[in-house]
Amino acid sequence: MKKAAALALALVASTPLAQGYPEAEPRRLELVPFGGFFWTTDVSTSQGSIQTAVAADAGLALDLRTGPDAQLEILWAWAGSRSRFVSQFLATPSTEWFDVDFHYLQVGGTSLFPRGDLEPFLSGSLGLLWIAPSDPVLSDGRTADLSGSVLFAFSAGGGLKWWLSRGVGLRVQARFFFPVLFSSGAFYSGPGGATFTVNGGIPMVQGDLSLGLVLAP
Repeated sequence: MKKAAALALALVASTPLAQGYPEAEPRRLELVPFGGFFWTTDVSTSQGSIQTAVAADAGLALDLRTGPDAQLEILWAWAGSRSRFVSQFLATPSTEWFDVDFHYLQVGGTSLFPRGDLEPFLSGSLGLLWIAPSDPVLSDGRTADLSGSVLFAFSAGGGLKWWLSRGVGLRVQARFFFPVLFSSGAFYSGPGGATFTVNGGIPMVQGDLSLGLVLAP
């Protein structure tokens, strides 16, 4: 009887409730509105460079739990900035500063590294970038007619979540966006098989540093 009682006491003492912390269910859904600062590297062209000012950005992330330490993330981010073209040649006019909006729609994943109330993470995503510029005024007084463009883009970043309670936390994140400009493509077919090639590059790198409110209903 003494041995049975001792065994029962040992089992009870080893349970999470006995140790003072109940087993918590993983957060299945997280909604993260965020805002921060957005920057863009200069874009070099054969006639000059396109410069973009640092701007504020905002967005919304939806994270769905797919594993113990993994999430699927759907991300929308927007930045309203200003750009200008600076010409290297007298024959090519420069522009005044003009408004340009950047819209990112991305789908990716997040790897979590829980440390109690602190949760470091790494993230990556693929998707689209929509660039919507206004019509700039040239240095010679004319107005250029610019149209929006949609580019393929991917991102990589990381950050830290700080859980203030079970359903509310803060998220600090640094992220880099890489738009891809495809310049040409070709398809080759022959006796040995077929090949599809695409030429392109990354014309600029964009990034943001943001603070978000994490809501986990």
